[in-house]
Amino acid sequence: MDAGTLYENEEERRQHWRAIESVARDVQRPIEEIQPLYESELAELRREARVKDFLSVLACRYVRLALKQGQHWH
Repeated sequence: MDAGTLYENEEERRQHWRAIESVARDVQRPIEEIQPLYESELAELRREARVKDFLSVLACRYVRLALKQGQHWH
């Protein structure tokens, strides 16, 4: 799933963009590094989710954890 189909609408895209900016600011890394990690995690979560209200919270948590543990996605 690419970013063009990842978000259901513009409002949702903005919500996730704010989450990406927040993670980037918190971990002091460039948005360009965080965005693909976040969107990869979001796509994976979206495939499994029944309730989608907290996907941004979970995606942020998993990206921060992965960065802390030194994991990287391709």
